[in-house]
Amino acid sequence: MISYVKNKYSDFWKQKIETCSKLDFYKKIKKVFSSEMYLEMMQNFEGLSKKEYVRFQTSNHTLLVESKRYCRPQIPREDRICEFCNLHEVEDEIHVLFNCTLYSSYRDVFFKKMESIFKTDNKENFITSIFCSNSEPAIFYLINYINKCFAKRKSLPLS
Repeated sequence: MISYVKNKYSDFWKQKIETCSKLDFYKKIKKVFSSEMYLEMMQNFEGLSKKEYVRFQTSNHTLLVESKRYCRPQIPREDRICEFCNLHEVEDEIHVLFNCTLYSSYRDVFFKKMESIFKTDNKENFITSIFCSNSEPAIFYLINYINKCFAKRKSLPLS
């Protein structure tokens, strides 16, 4: 009976994830219904704020892909362009992690550290690997990178 209920809820969860546009990033990193290893690991990261990481992962952040979602009239996703660089890309999680020039110095350090843990040649595989990782150093570096990006972002005025 317990197995049946778990399977039913897992199916329900998958269906909700797939149909919710707000969770575009989350569905790239979360493939199965299970507890997250990073929740246990984070207890070991003294002095490192976990809030931005969890917000980033669940799209509960201030990137324009989310903050402009709630404007009325609603701004189409493709028009929620990053105001911190000249790449003319939607300011979403992928843009911050891989492309935005504002964070390039942090990104260089982050990817240098990640090279020893993961292959970084394919974005989709890398995203899934790192966010689903059981590697404490990888999660630590990722949280640190995201925190630095959001701290820098908060220090600058939006245009």
